[in-house]
Amino acid sequence: NGTAHTTPPGSMAPDVADGLWNIKAYAGKLRRAHNIFTEFSITDGGLDISIMKRDRPVHNVDLCMPGFEVLEESFSDSQVARVTAKDENGGVTDWYLLGDGSVTHDFTAVGRVKGAWEKVVVKGGGEAVREMVLDIFKENSHSHIIEFATERQYGFYDELVVRTRQGRILKSYISAIRKRSGDARTIYKTGELRLTLEESIAKENTK
Repeated sequence: NGTAHTTPPGSMAPDVADGLWNIKAYAGKLRRAHNIFTEFSITDGGLDISIMKRDRPVHNVDLCMPGFEVLEESFSDSQVARVTAKDENGGVTDWYLLGDGSVTHDFTAVGRVKGAWEKVVVKGGGEAVREMVLDIFKENSHSHIIEFATERQYGFYDELVVRTRQGRILKSYISAIRKRSGDARTIYKTGELRLTLEESIAKENTK
């Protein structure tokens, strides 16, 4: 059973490759770009799916402070700094990421970050191109996984500003919540780890 609790204006098409699209990737794109969330719950009648738009609270999390136990820290070295987008009419635009999180078409702009160059083909043009490019850049902020245990309470998908044990400041969000037997604390997982092809192969080889 699926229920839409809100009806925000506008629309966003999924990214289609060879006639296929990934529902998990599409839900993640909606969450990052428009704060539209998909939640699942199991009932006697089957699987219920709720779709809604909501504002996410922002929490400051200092993992150096007492009350936090870090269980895992993983970071990806990949960061997209330039995107070349080709629309369905053949138009090509270059987008560059700046250190303050904004984007520009000016390759001579001061403050450009260093990183990978990604090329994409976008179905549509105009705003569809912009949304695709911004979504690619937004994934940079979540290119990590940090898992920690604490008695503090956070909600699923709540936004975080995390200070790691090494003093690194990251923007993240709660991506998973679980409990451990015999432990009164809650375990939270933050972020998504974006892997390069080489990192994916290395990860498979360690299994």
